[in-house]
Amino acid sequence: MPLAVQFWIWGWRRTAGWLVVASAFGIWALGQQQIDGYADAADFAPVAGRTPSLVWRLVRRVGAVVGSLTALVLLLEGFAQVMAVVFKCPGCSG
Repeated sequence: MPLAVQFWIWGWRRTAGWLVVASAFGIWALGQQQIDGYADAADFAPVAGRTPSLVWRLVRRVGAVVGSLTALVLLLEGFAQVMAVVFKCPGCSG
């Protein structure tokens, strides 16, 4: 996220957006790992005093929603940029 903020300050909005998507995926993965346990721990047992799984489920869902919506907006914006170039050419618009 700090790198995303830095790119946003520099004016690189799309790069900052994709870094937010990557960070949101990381947050989602951490939430999933806390809910299901670690893949390499054969004898994983819930530890007393852990944060309730309801909080981790909320963290996971928020990460998924933020990442998905940001990626969707960036993809739609990229599609709009491509269509703006396609329909700007003199011979294409009829």
